[in-house]
Amino acid sequence: MKILPSVLKQIIAFIGVLLIIVSCNSNTNDKQLKFNEPSPRGYSQSVEYNLGNSKMLFISGQVAVNENGEIEGINDLQKQTEQVFKNIQTLVEKSGGSMNGVVKIEAFFIDLSKIDQFRKAIFKYFDPKKPPSCTVVQVERLVNKDFLIEINAVAIIDNH
Repeated sequence: MKILPSVLKQIIAFIGVLLIIVSCNSNTNDKQLKFNEPSPRGYSQSVEYNLGNSKMLFISGQVAVNENGEIEGINDLQKQTEQVFKNIQTLVEKSGGSMNGVVKIEAFFIDLSKIDQFRKAIFKYFDPKKPPSCTVVQVERLVNKDFLIEINAVAIIDNH
């Protein structure tokens, strides 16, 4: 039986989540979890879970804000999506990985009729033959009225 790469990525991500739940319930020690860039608003930009030879990186929802705190691509979903993936890439690389390790993304759209703009942007960051598993949801509004998309992600990164 041949398992498709996208299905395999989903299975790995699901197993990783189960491992986290089990280990969190069995007194996870501080060496297994690393909270990156904690915010006074009550969340971390990302959380690393050490699995031994690799780690899972859980990335909080990213929006189209650049390194200067400015919104990129107002009224332009493709530009916002590109900025979001740039933010995700930065977090993955800070943890020692690459976008090839991203196994799951969840995208929250204001307007799904513009999904083609999302698709154009996604293939600038992911191999069309090996894209991550993806959930897409339309929502009424995001935290700022100028945001058109928010994406969270899960990556698997080798421990070197």
